[in-house]
Amino acid sequence: MKQCFLHLGIVTLLMLTSHSAQAQADFEQVWAEGGSVKIAHTNTGITGLDVRNSRDGLQWGLAPNHGFLFGSGVWLGGQIRVEGQPKKRTFITYDPNSGQSWSNPTSAITKKMSGKTSIYTSTFDDADLSKYTRGAAVALADSMPLGMSFRQTLTINPLDNVTDLIIVRTVARNVHPWRTIELAAMANVVDPDIVSQSEGTARGDDFAVRVGDEQMQVVKIYSGNDPLGSCMYSILDPREAKLTTMRGLSIAFDPIEHEDRYYFMTSGIINPSIGPADVRFVLTGRPRDLAPGDSIAQTIIFLLSRTGTAQRDAEVVDLFKRYTGTTSVNEDQPAAPLMFPNPTNGASSVELVGGTDFTSVELIDLTGSVLSRMPSTRQLPVSDLAPGVYSVRLHSATGSVTSKLVVTR
Repeated sequence: MKQCFLHLGIVTLLMLTSHSAQAQADFEQVWAEGGSVKIAHTNTGITGLDVRNSRDGLQWGLAPNHGFLFGSGVWLGGQIRVEGQPKKRTFITYDPNSGQSWSNPTSAITKKMSGKTSIYTSTFDDADLSKYTRGAAVALADSMPLGMSFRQTLTINPLDNVTDLIIVRTVARNVHPWRTIELAAMANVVDPDIVSQSEGTARGDDFAVRVGDEQMQVVKIYSGNDPLGSCMYSILDPREAKLTTMRGLSIAFDPIEHEDRYYFMTSGIINPSIGPADVRFVLTGRPRDLAPGDSIAQTIIFLLSRTGTAQRDAEVVDLFKRYTGTTSVNEDQPAAPLMFPNPTNGASSVELVGGTDFTSVELIDLTGSVLSRMPSTRQLPVSDLAPGVYSVRLHSATGSVTSKLVVTR
């Protein structure tokens, strides 16, 4: 029996490795730019870390003397069957201790502009076991790889003269020929570093606190040395993932085993406050089964701010609500796609990304009048619309959902 499973494992590994080899790409790091933002980004799933120089990788022109981020990436974990027994396994695109990724790049990073919005896209997978921390032999003995293919999009969306949104959307697809990943969960692992560059990095006095409400569970990261000064806000886009876990990672007690990482990210614990410390935190959405061909997606949004007052907290929460078009979270409703760019910033069309498959789209003005109806489309033309706020109603087999669209020139 063991020989049979070993044979299946070797055959599966060869199939996955063969697929990967056909799409192999060199490691690439770019400095993505948009608005006042300049951020390091790779085709291995690491964002905000200057991998080549092992230093913070997010610069913001409106606070040029501050660092904001020392790296971020995703963990994807789930349960697989090994000789009939359930085993928890976790794949990581970013190790906050080493700054390394297990990812195998399968494309270069491509860039396109939509109005003032910059969009960077890359793909990678988990097939190269030599990238894993403990090496290929141990990874193979652990029944890795899971068999996942990733597509990641980094979007920098300047909202106004003082606000830039950094949006990282990761879609992971199960490309394993026969294995279902049970209770699959995706987490964003973030290592912020809010510090004056003149003081060096990693002061160890960062705080992460939850602001907002159950609909908008925003995480605010600030320095205890300057609690009302420059800070960073982040959130999981609630249209794709309801936040289920928010926990701090200790530099001394980071989980390193597959099972420990999985249980850490899916514990269901939401800490209202973390710090003071060299804060690293995990944001996880709800687990679900991934059959071959199924995908799971998650989007994290960062907003940089020069002040961290209570008034600014409220403004940011309201901004996130307007940006995502979210007034309530109802998991029984179809999921709305993300709209890029939004506000449009002079773009001629808006791209609808992700969400439930829908059959038709309606564009509605503030009076409730339906301006246009069209069949399912992923490109919504907006060049003929006057500046203002519109509703985009999307119909699917399970119902309809409405998102707000802001048209600006």
